[in-house]
Amino acid sequence: MTVASPGPWIGPSARWCFHFPRFFLISIGTVPATLAGLAMIAFPVAFLVAILASALPALFPTAHRYSAMGIAYNFA
Repeated sequence: MTVASPGPWIGPSARWCFHFPRFFLISIGTVPATLAGLAMIAFPVAFLVAILASALPALFPTAHRYSAMGIAYNFA
């Protein structure tokens, strides 16, 4: 199986590589260190969320996609 984009691999690997440094930076308490720690949290999340827009609709048939979208729209 070949993966067309590196997104599915960068997110989880960055999450594990940055686990301890990001919380250490946040616990220092200075504004630059806290912002750096939060950026290290947001970086892997951005790669994981970026592929959801194309991956989730591909999992469901068209009728289910539009039904779920209509229900979610009416609840919002």
